[in-house]
Amino acid sequence: MARHKDYDWNLPEGSVTADGTRHGWDSIKISLLMDIRDELKALNRTLGCYRLARMSNDINKIDKRLAKSVKLR
Repeated sequence: MARHKDYDWNLPEGSVTADGTRHGWDSIKISLLMDIRDELKALNRTLGCYRLARMSNDINKIDKRLAKSVKLR
């Protein structure tokens, strides 16, 4: 199956694309799910970065220190 990443879909049933091919609802749904999966993989790569993990740990340390001296609402 061809990947249609960032494709501008015309959604009426059996729509004809610019190159004259037809896409049914099933192929559109599968392609959209694959696009969502690609985006989730990119987010996971970003969130798995060690710099982001260190930044989160540093923010938690600062928050704990501030909570001792400043009453947070």
